[in-house]
Amino acid sequence: MKMWLWCLVVCLVLGTLHSEVSRGKLTPVDPETNMNVSEIISHWGFPSEEHLVVTEDGYILCLNRIPHGRKNNSDRVTTTAAGGANGILRMGCFSSLLCDPGTIVFPSAEGHPLSSRVTVKCPKPVVFLQHGLLADSSNWVTNLPSSSLGFILADAGFDVWMGNSRGNTWSQKHKTLSVSQDEFWAFSYDEMANYDLPASINFILNKTGQEQVYYVGHSQGTTIGFIAFSRIPELAKKIKVFFALAPVASARFATSPLVKLGQFPDLLIKVLGFPPPPLPSLTDFLFGSEELAFRGRRCAFLPCVLLTMEQWDLFGVKEFLPQSTFVKWLSTHVCTHVILKELCGNIFFVLCGFNERNLNMSRVAVYATHTPAGTSVQNMLHWSQLIKLQKFQAFDWGSSAKNYFHYNQSYPPSYNVRDMLVRTAVWSGGQDWLADVSDVNVLLTQISNMVYHEHIPEWEHLDFIWGLDAPWRLYNQMINLMRKYQ
Repeated sequence: MKMWLWCLVVCLVLGTLHSEVSRGKLTPVDPETNMNVSEIISHWGFPSEEHLVVTEDGYILCLNRIPHGRKNNSDRVTTTAAGGANGILRMGCFSSLLCDPGTIVFPSAEGHPLSSRVTVKCPKPVVFLQHGLLADSSNWVTNLPSSSLGFILADAGFDVWMGNSRGNTWSQKHKTLSVSQDEFWAFSYDEMANYDLPASINFILNKTGQEQVYYVGHSQGTTIGFIAFSRIPELAKKIKVFFALAPVASARFATSPLVKLGQFPDLLIKVLGFPPPPLPSLTDFLFGSEELAFRGRRCAFLPCVLLTMEQWDLFGVKEFLPQSTFVKWLSTHVCTHVILKELCGNIFFVLCGFNERNLNMSRVAVYATHTPAGTSVQNMLHWSQLIKLQKFQAFDWGSSAKNYFHYNQSYPPSYNVRDMLVRTAVWSGGQDWLADVSDVNVLLTQISNMVYHEHIPEWEHLDFIWGLDAPWRLYNQMINLMRKYQ
């Protein structure tokens, strides 16, 4: 049955493409579909840096940085405050050791100071953006510059850093382990919170010489924030404000098919995590090549796929939904089609909630060639545990003995969001199928230091990163709050 479904999908796609290519209904392939994150940033004229961070347990993570905007190429920002030096110190966001005092300004036309003002040059405030499940740092820059949060913050005078969780496209290195080893993939959002986040934030602070950052998390990015900031007080002190976009700490009311997947047996989740084989060129697809072979015999792509699908190691314990040649081929050949790109966009909606008018359909191919970006099967199993058990807790290793080995107790420790004292601003969406409003409402009662909450009734899960109206409905408010709490 599985083989026939594959055959049907491939034939339908090829048939549609063949019938429409001659009619000119394929839009040009966006060059960003073949770019990495740094290249996308540079493509739009922004400065781009890549930094490698080594976690305490040996994972090597890639951080992307936009140190400044296109108009201001300085790494420092000019700030003016009333009340002289004391006024500058009261602003709180700048250490007196980091700022270079300027001149006293007398605003009175008569030459008598109504109130002295000091102008100083200080390091740009730092913002750290953390993506969600199956995503990567490209989420913050795959829209146009006028509607991508990463670019907007850089142009607004912030030093923007973007994380990549272990196991995604850009963070697949380790000091001693290979991605081919099961041990490399033995992680979940526990390790992202306990190792990735502290390593990334401490690296950024050391690099910039600052004491605090603004933390912006989307989806799973909020989950690891809740864990890290509630369990590591010294890390929490380094966060000015936690901006929680579509926050997730439970999924009791979520209706996404991804949540339904989490209710499946663990074995089936492992099966669904395996990627399909890479797609070849059209010539090789039709006539075969030496690279396409079944048991040593040359064959065309479709017969090879059908013959070899049953040979896959379906019960792996490693990677779940990585970015693959197959997905890139679909994105650049199907999602650029005038008709079929609507289908590509609807795949996102089916998983995350519907708000069709708020997605830039001309960018779907760019989204799809970078997302999904992969994670570990164990991470998906951890999400499955949260869904099944309705408990926000560490990964259950499956036996009292294994849990005792990892936690020094026979059961996984629980996470208590109430222990987090960081200033927190929350945004939720009424059409969000992953961060359901009912789950968010429960979460809101557990946040001890909530400084802002806004609910946007028509928004779904991806509107927070890709929504056409996000700049004025969300990003401007975030920048205002950053300036308020600097």
